[in-house]
Amino acid sequence: MAMLLRRFVPLTVLTSLLLAGCTTSGPTSPVTRDIVAARALWHRSALRNYAFTSTLSCFCAPDYSAAMRVTVQNGLVTAITSAATGASLPVFYRQPIDSIFANLERQAAERPELLSAQFDATYGYPVHVEFGSLTADAGYSVDIRDLQPRP
Repeated sequence: MAMLLRRFVPLTVLTSLLLAGCTTSGPTSPVTRDIVAARALWHRSALRNYAFTSTLSCFCAPDYSAAMRVTVQNGLVTAITSAATGASLPVFYRQPIDSIFANLERQAAERPELLSAQFDATYGYPVHVEFGSLTADAGYSVDIRDLQPRP
C-alpha cells in the first residue's frame, strides 16, 4: 500500500501542475496582456464615432493596401475614402477599431509568437500591428494614425 501511495501522490501533483498551466483565467503571453490592457483603455474612451487613417502592408492589391480614411458612426464603418485622392471606396475595405481588437485577440490566442502590436497611449487603439513575416509574403501589417473623435 505504501508503494502505491508513493506513486499516486507524485502523479496527482504532476497532474495538478499540468492542469494549472492550462487554465484560461487570464492572458498568457505578453502580447495578449498588451491587447487586453489596450482594449480596456479603448472601451473606457467610449468612442463610437471617430475617423482614422489606415494603411496595410501586405501581398495584396495596391488599391486595397493604400492609405484610407475610415469614418465610423455608432461603431460601424460608414465611409471610406482614399487618403491620396479622396475617392470613395467600399466600406468593407476596413474595419472599426472593435473589430480590429477582436481579430488581434483571435490571432493572439492562435499564434501569439507571430503577432506584435503597439497601441496609442491616450485611447488604446492599435497604431501598428504586425502578424507573420512580411519578408516571406506570409504576413501583413496595419498602421492606424490620425484618429479623431467625431460628434
